[in-house]
Amino acid sequence: MMHGNSRGIVNMHILDMATRNGYVHDPTTIQLLFEISQALHSDTDLVNMKNDANQQQARFISRFVRMVDYGVEYERHLAFLMECRGALSNIVELKINEHVLSVCSKLIETAKLCLNAKDKYLTSTISFLHKNLPAAGVSSSIAI
Repeated sequence: MMHGNSRGIVNMHILDMATRNGYVHDPTTIQLLFEISQALHSDTDLVNMKNDANQQQARFISRFVRMVDYGVEYERHLAFLMECRGALSNIVELKINEHVLSVCSKLIETAKLCLNAKDKYLTSTISFLHKNLPAAGVSSSIAI
């Protein structure tokens, strides 16, 4: 079994190779990479976060979280982000709240498409949320 620095280096290489070619869609792969990210995060020395190696670990983990894509399964994506928020909360680069708001926005769009036009109250409530979610913290670079 590997310990310390060598395990961290191997974990960073795995995350790098897995996210290098685009989005990660397979749930089994996502779970494995999430566990690797947790191990890498637990090895990170949060006291010395200015350390280049620690910042590099944070960048690899952050890139992995951004590259996860559950397609139209927005609820599953949201659950994944909530799990990340709990397990990887110390990584500033993650910006989990922005990801959560983006997925919520996609859920709202899906709900608007599925709603019957007769239900004016729900339609207006969803429209209100859609317009006001960006003000809650989504940067202008996220397409809603």
